[in-house]
Amino acid sequence: MATISGANAVFLFVAELNGYKSGPSMDDKIQYGIRCWLSTKLLELDLEQEDHRKHLHENIWLERLYLDLDRAFGLDNIEGAIRKELFRINPCDMSLTLDPNYSWTVPIELDAGASMLQVEAMLLGDLQLATATNMVEGPLTDPWSIKGLTRNQVKKACTPMLYGSSQACYELWESNGIQFGIDEVRTYNEALNTGYLAVANLFKEFIINNCKPSPIMDVTIWGESFRIECNRFRNVGERTVGYDIYDSESGTIKRVFHTTTAKVPDLDQFRRYFVTLLVHNIDSQVADAIAEAVYDEFGWVIDIHDAFIVNPEAASFVRAKYAELMEEIFTNRKAILGDYFRSIGISSSAQKQWNQLQSKIVPMDSFKCGPMALK
Repeated sequence: MATISGANAVFLFVAELNGYKSGPSMDDKIQYGIRCWLSTKLLELDLEQEDHRKHLHENIWLERLYLDLDRAFGLDNIEGAIRKELFRINPCDMSLTLDPNYSWTVPIELDAGASMLQVEAMLLGDLQLATATNMVEGPLTDPWSIKGLTRNQVKKACTPMLYGSSQACYELWESNGIQFGIDEVRTYNEALNTGYLAVANLFKEFIINNCKPSPIMDVTIWGESFRIECNRFRNVGERTVGYDIYDSESGTIKRVFHTTTAKVPDLDQFRRYFVTLLVHNIDSQVADAIAEAVYDEFGWVIDIHDAFIVNPEAASFVRAKYAELMEEIFTNRKAILGDYFRSIGISSSAQKQWNQLQSKIVPMDSFKCGPMALK
């Protein structure tokens, strides 16, 4: 895998913060990041709106990154600002030199391109999911992009649904205050039944339909074994008892009723947890392994679910480690799924539905993870 320099790692992150989600290549994304830096591009925010205020920290981050880049290229003075502007106007006439000994002061974030879909791509060996999440080198794509829908609509519906939610897309949009029409509902439902999203959706349905949950279970995922307990309950055995209570003020006896129920584990709802359990456990094992390796090598890292905040000089190391772990999941996918399925009660009786899932998969005989699996 190609090494990405500290400066290019910063340019990639600058491009990501400025909304670059899809394009011809990693190099094109780097070039976009450079243009953003040269023009000091920031997000256009209306701070009167709450949705915009949530992104204010990104502009602060961009401003600090631009200053860090100025210093790294020796442009943090009046003369340097002039040279930077001349380079922006006509980069062919001059070049900028990076200080090879510069110590970066602002961290960057490397975020997985939809880790849920990436993990499932590896477990199923599916080329469609791997391509959609930029694990295969080539044009950069946004896995949450569906023609006719906003990115927010797709992500707010896909993420909970593919993790096991029983709510329809329009219910999820309504709960998030997202506007939509019947055409958008149709478009979303069609997308969920084609291509890589259909693979992820069928995998979710396979696990939900075929697992056999019990109140307490011992589960195995990728070599980790642990105990889980059902945290969903329903009320059963409703019983109402009447009591006679004397009212001293009126001198009468009043009848008061008290109803009790017993709470028992709701295993039908609990079964929807087992997709989340699988993906989140693997996510956590990947994050633990990367955080430990980066800390040993560079002395500093913050991991947040499937993202890593690091020194720009650590970026290539993180990308390589992430790729290594994804390839390990791919190599051991049959054993990982076999252990997990047995531990949650999926048996050979599920073979027919498994075959239906397999018919939607575009198999990969081998796999080499690309650097842009982390955006």
